[in-house]
Amino acid sequence: MNRMDEYNRLMTELNEPVPALENVMDRAYARARKREIRYKYMIRTALSTAAVFAAFVLLVNFCTPVAYACSKVPLLKELAEAVTFSRSLSDAVDNEYAQIMELSQSKEGITVNVEYLIVDKKQVNVFFSVESDKYEEPRVHAEVCNTAGEEFEGYSIYFRNNTAENEALKSITIDFFENAVPDSLLLKLHIDNSKNSSLETVDFDFLLEFDPAFTGTEKTVAVNREVILDCQKIVITDMQLYPSYMCINVEAAADNTAWLKHLFFYIETDTGERFDVISNGITAVGDKDAPMMASFRADSAYFYNAEHINLVITGALWLDKEDNLVYVNLKTGEIGAMPENAAFIKATLEEDNWVLHFNNTMLADGVYHQPFEMTYYDADGNKHSVKSLSSELGEYRKNGTKYQCEELHLNLGAFEGEELWLMPCFDSIWYAEEPIVVQLQ
Repeated sequence: MNRMDEYNRLMTELNEPVPALENVMDRAYARARKREIRYKYMIRTALSTAAVFAAFVLLVNFCTPVAYACSKVPLLKELAEAVTFSRSLSDAVDNEYAQIMELSQSKEGITVNVEYLIVDKKQVNVFFSVESDKYEEPRVHAEVCNTAGEEFEGYSIYFRNNTAENEALKSITIDFFENAVPDSLLLKLHIDNSKNSSLETVDFDFLLEFDPAFTGTEKTVAVNREVILDCQKIVITDMQLYPSYMCINVEAAADNTAWLKHLFFYIETDTGERFDVISNGITAVGDKDAPMMASFRADSAYFYNAEHINLVITGALWLDKEDNLVYVNLKTGEIGAMPENAAFIKATLEEDNWVLHFNNTMLADGVYHQPFEMTYYDADGNKHSVKSLSSELGEYRKNGTKYQCEELHLNLGAFEGEELWLMPCFDSIWYAEEPIVVQLQ
């Protein structure tokens, strides 16, 4: 369903439409979608061409949503250029699945313009620009609240271009991984200077109200197929399709010896389309009751009329249920068995903070997967939080071969003990000898 069809449906609920004009709008808008009206392709006779044109003019003059949508079609070119990093969002724009906002606020030499939304039942993508005479390189921070100003739970924020040049279209992905997207929310943007964080921050609040035609979108397909991966059993329970991503949900057998931490996979359809893991936002969501990943995300097939959709699994990351902590002795440098993609370099004491240094290699999906969680334990079993994690590209040699790697620096903070135990994100990697294909639809 395109956006004009949705506007027509909403208007029907408010006013009884003129029967003679119902089909005229569908035909006229179908041609307007091509960005220019070619009269020779409309109607073959001059008389019917005049009738269509007259009806369209009447609708534009008397139907506010129609006039608004038609006047804004050229502006979507800017949005199309801003979403090239994401196939799902690009497909949404191509299908006119965008809510135009045109909200603007100015304060202390800074103007923030909220231009567009791509929103569905689980995700809000906000596209905005910042014009600043105050800061040369304005930097954006954000939080999300309900209309009463209370921060939501169970959401994450992913920034893209939050320090881009003045007036460039930036984006924020707000992912509601626990609950559905609300009818409205308060977006709080905090603007400071990326070159000098000591300068004051300028705050903006935007009330975002969502068209229910967007937030009601979802397609759920029951799957319930059992799969054996590396001698571990999982069940693909269902697939959820949203315009912003598609979700593959799984359950694990109780007698498995390891927790599923990551899947290497892609989606393919009978029409020859391939959908990979999403490039913005959360790629997987954990199980509330177990230390495993229970939901995996890929670019969406929502706008494609595929008869069959297949999940193609090529590998997995596992964490042993029993023996999964990694021992570290800060004084002697002794360390236990590491995750397969990581190698210990050294431990250093820097300004009273212990820092652990590792080499982290890229896995088969072309991603540097973080080997350790942001928590660790002391000799008494007390839980501590990692102070910070940083990385830089580097290289190392093994058996005479040079490898590119990511050098990780795990800042533990002012830890006073000698022994500690790290919690790995996973401890073993498995690749399928042949891709495992599971029919989802």
